[in-house]
Amino acid sequence: MIGLLSYACKVVKPGRSFLRRLLDLLHATGSRRGDRCILRLSRSYQADIAWWREFVGPWNGVSFLCPTQELPEVAVTSDASGSWGCGAWFGKEWFLAPWNSRADSLSIAAKELIPIIIACAIWGHAWSTHRVNCRCDNQVVVAALQARVSRDAGVMQLLRSLIFAEVQMGCQLVGSYIDTHANHLADDLSRNRVLSFLSKVPTANPTATPVPHQLLDLLLNPLADWVSLEWRHRFSVQEGLAPSTRCTYGAAVNRFNNCCTHFSIHTPFPVTEPHLCSFAAYLADQGLAPQTIRSYLSAVRNTQISLGFPDPRDHSSLPILKRVQAGIQRVRSLGGPSARLWLLITAKVMERIRAHLEVADIAHKELMWAICCTAFFGFFRLEELLPEAKAKVDPAVSLMWGDVAVDGRDKPTMVRVHLKRSKCDQFGAGANIVLGATCQPLCPVTAILRYIQARGPLPGVFFRKSPSEPVLKPWFVDQLQDVLAAVGLPRHQYAGHSFRIGAAKTAAMAGVEDSTIQTLGRWHSSAYLQYIRLPSERLAGVSVVLAKHSNSR
Repeated sequence: MIGLLSYACKVVKPGRSFLRRLLDLLHATGSRRGDRCILRLSRSYQADIAWWREFVGPWNGVSFLCPTQELPEVAVTSDASGSWGCGAWFGKEWFLAPWNSRADSLSIAAKELIPIIIACAIWGHAWSTHRVNCRCDNQVVVAALQARVSRDAGVMQLLRSLIFAEVQMGCQLVGSYIDTHANHLADDLSRNRVLSFLSKVPTANPTATPVPHQLLDLLLNPLADWVSLEWRHRFSVQEGLAPSTRCTYGAAVNRFNNCCTHFSIHTPFPVTEPHLCSFAAYLADQGLAPQTIRSYLSAVRNTQISLGFPDPRDHSSLPILKRVQAGIQRVRSLGGPSARLWLLITAKVMERIRAHLEVADIAHKELMWAICCTAFFGFFRLEELLPEAKAKVDPAVSLMWGDVAVDGRDKPTMVRVHLKRSKCDQFGAGANIVLGATCQPLCPVTAILRYIQARGPLPGVFFRKSPSEPVLKPWFVDQLQDVLAAVGLPRHQYAGHSFRIGAAKTAAMAGVEDSTIQTLGRWHSSAYLQYIRLPSERLAGVSVVLAKHSNSR
């Protein structure tokens, strides 16, 4: 088994660190190879074997292979002091953490590695598909990061922790040396000199990123079990959220930190009900809608649980917070600014878009119309069809050539679009959306077939301007708004979501049942009802139906 795993390490680079102990055991028993020898594997050996069993199956080699193109790079700088603690900073984010008694026996190299692991645990969800340059002023740590092995037992144990986090977060960690004198910012954090750090980095967040209080104990445990529930929770807690939700929650936590600074709250976590009430009032004062405030409060709750603290609702129903939220809603309804409502792209608006694209002298008109028809007739969220940025193109999520299929060559009647993951499908169950031929000017099958003919049967991202240039959502929305402005519509009142809600409205006007609209739009709640927006004429017609029913009796 050891020989097979050693061979596999040529491709599965992270596996070297989880094979080191087994190789050492093999060498230690080398003098007794001729004899039959039975060894009882300790918990540490079993944990390393469990890592192989757990991760090599799901990750079949693709994510371990070196990328064919250069990954976008981010940098994190860290430092550790022998006495107080450690710290690191990344962009505007920073943290610091004091040592506990279990760290006293560690070498300085092991201590220097700990802040890198903590950084990966709390910021790693933002590093997915990135090359992370870990800048450290300890050459032993830099060498260990490059080689993935170390003769120092403490460093080796922590290195396994770091590689575990690296694999979980889907990033690529590399080490680089920074001179001690140039590392003064991280040095300030490792010695609890917060004011000095903030004065040197005025763009940094005013408060530190919270570090889960059990994380340091977990890292210093010499009997770590890499596949235990505790490890999964500490290094995968953010994976239960969709990327868009993580982005929203990140913005919410930044606002919460600013709120705590505004109200001189020095210990934001664990949160209390007065903290949450202050935060809700702070957001309302900044003009945020009640629905957004609820989302931001959920983000704070999520962070509280992620840090290992109890759910704020476990010990209280938060009655005061509920009253504050009700008050915000009431003030909003009495004259505060209303939430922005995007205008709908209905079938009539689609006709105007089609007519303009047919006569306009613009590039990629087949591409534009195919996206419009796919988004409208498929009730798609635009981000399900188009990535936000080129760096976010992911074959496991993005719409690729192989995800679109036609039922025939001669007279196709439908196009099937396979959606691998969506906002309401975070576990990747997938869905097949069927677009039927209409034999009308508005026909998604005709639009997609014309685009395919212009595109060519080449693999890669389905919607693209060239083989190396995928269509990005911001570009399409900008082009769409130009077309809408050209046909006399207010461009800034339409967005990518206008297709989805416009399709729901058009279906409702055509008499499609609500349950069918919910299925077509893949809504898991009754949220779709707010998009239907039935006209007053149809609502008034209900009175006629009721009157006829009374006469029939």
